[in-house]
Amino acid sequence: MEFPEELMFHVKPTNQRLRTKGYPLVQIQSEVIKELGLTENQLVVIEYKGSKVLGKTQINDQIEERDQCLLDFTLRAQLGMPKLPSSNNDYGIIKIGKIQKSRVKISLRSVTVYLIRLITFYSLYTKLAPLDTRTVQLKISRPSPQDVEKNVAVLRKEYLDLLGLEIGQFITITAPILTTSGYKLSEISIRTFGGIKEKFSPDDEMSEDYPEINRIYLDKNNRNELKIQERLSEEQWPIVMIKPSIFNLFIDRSLLYAITFFLMISQFINLIKFLPFNLSNDLILLLALFLSTWFISLLIYLNIKSKIQF
Repeated sequence: MEFPEELMFHVKPTNQRLRTKGYPLVQIQSEVIKELGLTENQLVVIEYKGSKVLGKTQINDQIEERDQCLLDFTLRAQLGMPKLPSSNNDYGIIKIGKIQKSRVKISLRSVTVYLIRLITFYSLYTKLAPLDTRTVQLKISRPSPQDVEKNVAVLRKEYLDLLGLEIGQFITITAPILTTSGYKLSEISIRTFGGIKEKFSPDDEMSEDYPEINRIYLDKNNRNELKIQERLSEEQWPIVMIKPSIFNLFIDRSLLYAITFFLMISQFINLIKFLPFNLSNDLILLLALFLSTWFISLLIYLNIKSKIQF
C-alpha cells in the first residue's frame, strides 16, 4: 500500500498531554487534520520502518511545520524509534494510516449485547459519565506449548495491574489489519492468564522470563480471530492495543449483585406501596423492577469506573 506524501510526518516529542482519555497521542495541526479527512480523537495507524501501532489524533496548533507531528514517548518506544533526535532535530519519519469503517455484522451475540446494554442502562451511563480506561500496546508472540488451545491471552501481571484488572478477567485486543482497501480494526475479547513456564519437553523453546515484557501471547486460533495472516512471520505480527473489556466486567459484577437485586425489588415494592397513588400490583412490580435494575446497574458502573478509570 503506497502512502501519499501528505500522510508522512517528521516526528518530535509531545510536551503537553491534555485530554488523552487513556490513549497514546499523535498531535497534528488542525488544518492538516481537516485536510486529511481526520478528526480529533480519531484512532489511526502509525507506521515506522514496518512496525505499526495505534494512536489517537489530537490538535496542536503550536506545531511549526505542516509536515511535523508530536508523538508520545510510548509510541516512539514501541516503534523502536531513536531515544535522541537526529541532526535534523526529529526522531524520524512516520506514516499515518487512516482506518476504514467496518460494516456492523448482526449476530446472536451482537443482538444479545445490545439488549443487555439497553436493559441495564449501560449505554446511558457511558454517555453521561464516559469511562476512559488506560491502554497498553504489546507485541503479539507465540505462547508456550502448555498455553495453546486454552483460549486465553498470556501476559505479565504488571500490565493487568496497570489496567486495573486481575488474572482471569477479560481484556479487549484491537489489531490494525492492512487490507486491499486500507487499514481496518480487528477486535476480540479474551480471558487473561499468567502463563505456564514448564516445558512439555526439553526441546521446547521458551524464555526464562516468559511471559516477557512488552509481549502478549496468543495461539493460532486467537490470531486467526484477529485476522492475522498465517503467511506473516512472527516478526511481522502487529503490535496490538489492549484495554479492559468493560462489558465483560459489567456482566461479572451483575452476577455478584444478583442477590442484592432481588432484595432491592422487595424494598422498592414496599416503598412504592407507601406512595399516595392507587397503583395495580402489576404496575408496582414493573416500577420496582425498573428502579432496582437502574440502581444496581448504576452501582456496578460506578464500581467499575473507580477501578479502571484513567
